[in-house]
Amino acid sequence: IAEMVVAQAMAHAKQITIATDQTRAGKLDGSQMELRLIAGKTMGVVGLGGIGGETARLAKALGMRVLATRRSAASRQANVDGVDTLYPSPDLHAMLGECDFVAVCAPLTPETERLFGAQAFASMKDGAFFANVARGEVVDERALKHALRSGKLGTVYLDVYDQERQRPPDPELMALPNVVMTPHVAGTSSREEARSAAFLEENLARFFADEPLRNLVDPELGY
Repeated sequence: IAEMVVAQAMAHAKQITIATDQTRAGKLDGSQMELRLIAGKTMGVVGLGGIGGETARLAKALGMRVLATRRSAASRQANVDGVDTLYPSPDLHAMLGECDFVAVCAPLTPETERLFGAQAFASMKDGAFFANVARGEVVDERALKHALRSGKLGTVYLDVYDQERQRPPDPELMALPNVVMTPHVAGTSSREEARSAAFLEENLARFFADEPLRNLVDPELGY
């Protein structure tokens, strides 16, 4: 999932979609392309858990400044778990204002439902990249479409969408030229079964050795 976020961020910075469209049209025009460096830009990770932590690691490897939020953070902290600054959840909008790229990796809970609405998008930089690899309900899609049409957002990558188990994706959202969507497949790969089996084997060994298990779910937190 983290690799998919970085791949789409790179595609945004290097305008791969424009290059693909020009190739298919048989006409190359460099005047339509404004390539950007990833290095030196700021990545904001919303939800510094397993996926968010890996996204942060890959972003740092590309030379990016990385900021993140975490539910359990009580105050802003520097140089924590591989990020330059860790923000408490209430400081989300302040963090967003510093980010050129934003990746939503937080679980869906009552606190995160519709977390990204009009105010959150308004606090972001003009032309920022936005990715949601969490759950569709974390984002208010009406506010998202407005942010795209107004130019507030540059490119949006969605691996999820609101009520995806009940309905097809919003055709208006899919039709916007700066939107890229995938059908909730960012977490799949050719190594998926082998990785899952290795993880199960490790947790079984931990269980029989009476050691703490990895990736435990807390029902009270909802994740």
